[in-house]
Amino acid sequence: MSEHATHVMHEHSIESYRLAIAALSERATLIRNWVERHGPATDREVMTGLGFTDPNKVRPRITELVDAKLFIEIGKRHENGRPVRVVDLAPIQRQQESLFHAH
Repeated sequence: MSEHATHVMHEHSIESYRLAIAALSERATLIRNWVERHGPATDREVMTGLGFTDPNKVRPRITELVDAKLFIEIGKRHENGRPVRVVDLAPIQRQQESLFHAH
């Protein structure tokens, strides 16, 4: 196991995480939960997975999640011949989720 994987989070980091989650809009929470369950995805994959047909239903919220450091851009994929971002929960999110689900 790597050193990072066994790192204990500081209580201020945990509190910041909880506050950021609590401040999310309903749609941002829906998107965050979808990515938590399904893993890394493009904006279009999230849109389709949530049953939307308009990318603007998810794209601005995904950008907000990236800006809030709750999502990270982990790479690119090609959709319709164009490179698009792939996002996932930020490492603190994955760590927090594993801690919350362990109890």
